[in-house]
Parts: sequence; structure tokens; C-alpha cells
Amino acid sequence: MKTVDFIRATLNRSARAVLPLIEDMRDLPFTFPTPKGGNHPLWVLGHLAWTEGQIIQLVMLGRPNPVALWQGLFGIGSEATAEAAHYPTFEDVLKAFQELQEMPEVTVVEGIVGAGRAFFAAAVAAGHEGVVAKRLDAPYCPGRRAHAWQKIKPRPGAPEARDPRC
Repeated sequence: MKTVDFIRATLNRSARAVLPLIEDMRDLPFTFPTPKGGNHPLWVLGHLAWTEGQIIQLVMLGRPNPVALWQGLFGIGSEATAEAAHYPTFEDVLKAFQELQEMPEVTVVEGIVGAGRAFFAAAVAAGHEGVVAKRLDAPYCPGRRAHAWQKIKPRPGAPEARDPRC
């Protein structure tokens, strides 16, 4: 299991434990649990979304955190308030969190003709494990392995893949 998969699984486990409780309080998003502390459901949900974006998207995959603007509201060091005007709606935060959970870890591109080696080199240089390629004329057959699809990873000791035009 890759590190990103382990971290995503851990975040998903936390979300599955907490999300039903948060959704039960959808109508009371600014209710603080106790007078002695804790955060209201909207802040907890926003923190889950911000953390998913920060850890998986930014740190692990090198992509921008889609909810980076929420740092001051839900990020590390932020403090929950009961002021509804300071926050996005519960529905907007829940939707953002669900979209972050569904974001693929792969990049799909149109067919590349003639510059495949350069694309491969760029993918590896960007920190990807490699690429999955298929013949342009081959059909996509869900759930079946096909010889038209190849997983291509760098081989230790192999010459560095580079664009032949260079």
C-alpha cells in the first residue's frame, strides 16, 4: 500500500466515524458540545474538508488544496465561533468535503501521439509512479484486463526517458 493510500484510508475511517454524527446535527450547525469546549458540527466538517485538501491534495499529490481559502475558518489553529456569517453554509461545506473525497488520484489525458516518452518523463519527474497507456484504437473494456493496456514504470538502471527532439 502506498503512503497516500494509507493516509486516505485513515482519513476516510475518521470521516465515516464522525460524518453521521455531524449530519445528525445539520439543523444545529453552531451548537457547541459542552460549555467546557469542543467545536460545533460545521467547524468539524469544515476541518475534515480542509484536512483532506491539505494532506491528500497538497502534500501527497502536489496539487492545490481546493479549499485553501478556508484555512482561517477550519485550518490548524483556527477557532470555532457561533457567528453564522463567518462560515459557508453547511450544505456548501458538506458538498466540498464529498467532492474532495471523490477526487481521483490519477490524471486522464487525451491520446498522445509521438511524444509519449516526453510525457512519461514528465509524469515521473512530477512524482508519479509511472503511466498507464493503451493503444489509441483499442476499446475500453471495464472489468477486464487487455493487452492493449500497459502499466509503464521506470526501471532501475534503464536509461532516463527523454524527448528524442532534445
